[in-house]
Amino acid sequence: MIISLVCLALSILSVVLRVLLVHVPQHGLPSAIYTKDWFGDVYAYIGKVDIIHSPTMYTEGVRYYYPAPAIFVYVFLHWFAGPARIFARSCYALVGIALAAIALMCMRMHRALQERGINAKQSFLFLLTALVCSWPVDYALHQGNIEALLWVGVAVALWAYYRRNWWLFAVLIGIFGSAKIYPMLFLALCLRPRKFMPMLLSIAVFAGVTVASLAYLGPNVLEANRRVSEGVHIFGALNLAPAFAWPGAAMFEHSFCGFLHLLLDGHPSILMPILKVYLPTLGVVLMVAFFARVWKMPRANQVLFIALACVSAPTMSLDYTLELLYIPFAWIVLAIAEAAMEGRRIPGATATMACFALVLSPELFIYIGGRDLYGQSKAVVLAVMFFLALRYPFTDGNDAALAGVQHEQKSAPFAVTPLPNASRP
Repeated sequence: MIISLVCLALSILSVVLRVLLVHVPQHGLPSAIYTKDWFGDVYAYIGKVDIIHSPTMYTEGVRYYYPAPAIFVYVFLHWFAGPARIFARSCYALVGIALAAIALMCMRMHRALQERGINAKQSFLFLLTALVCSWPVDYALHQGNIEALLWVGVAVALWAYYRRNWWLFAVLIGIFGSAKIYPMLFLALCLRPRKFMPMLLSIAVFAGVTVASLAYLGPNVLEANRRVSEGVHIFGALNLAPAFAWPGAAMFEHSFCGFLHLLLDGHPSILMPILKVYLPTLGVVLMVAFFARVWKMPRANQVLFIALACVSAPTMSLDYTLELLYIPFAWIVLAIAEAAMEGRRIPGATATMACFALVLSPELFIYIGGRDLYGQSKAVVLAVMFFLALRYPFTDGNDAALAGVQHEQKSAPFAVTPLPNASRP
């Protein structure tokens, strides 16, 4: 809490001082957020709903860079605009739905913390501080990015996984993974418990939603697939160019690829060969780490590791994607509270929570060499979090209970012992 509040206070102070002291247009502040209109992503894409089935849908205005199923989110938001096409209502709907979902999750978390021995006042202040200091939520809502809604669906999917409701988990990951792809990485959670049928169901749902969205976009599935794939490919290629593709958003970019751009800025002869092998090399490293160690660790470690991969491995990942980290954040907070109630400590938990505070709080005061480096500073913290996820097991009550059940079953193979508290959220 203290780290988050300090980061927020320093960020506010930094912005105020720059406004007062720097007498140039925009006061030297990044236009990508301080002087840019709110809900830019909604306004950029929602108009495409009116020209679906037209070839210009893919190229008119901002090019369509999303996977095909993402269009359903914009169709949903478009409904709020009504016949008058008042798209401000769509923006307000996105904000209202996102905040309502966050409020519900906070209420559920508040109750869960009290069940684990945290008093109501402490729980309320902790959650209020986390929400007030939440940079990813602020940034997502300012931009009007659909990530503000999609991460909620992934959170519900991971809640189903927490409860070991494999079929609901599979369906939700298939649906929301089809809109942004990276949530499909969470299917790796099915491997160790050998839940192959739910995994296949999720892939089938992913394929079904994708085909349905391509048919909806038109003019036919094959042509829509060609157009969408072309946009996704262009987006990826732009991010692997020697110069950062979106300079106005560079300071809000926390991927490891963006960090390479920063380190090797001005050295394209070195940067380009690295970028060519960036994704396959990082993919192999993450896969080896997962199968060598992570999948044998508690479920909180697995969820944290995969979430970190989702937000740091892409060729570009702006700060609204960090909302995904609230899922392992909540899981580990509950594990810490549960351990405290039982009179034990979780090694590495304090360092991990400090990293969560740094990566989820605003750091608008990081200004070095005339450059804002908010996102790139978070890339360093994300790398530290990978180390912590690999080094320290974050065992919660469910994991301990499951381990006890498995031990008893090995000793007495015909005994079936109920799993205590398996349904506790």
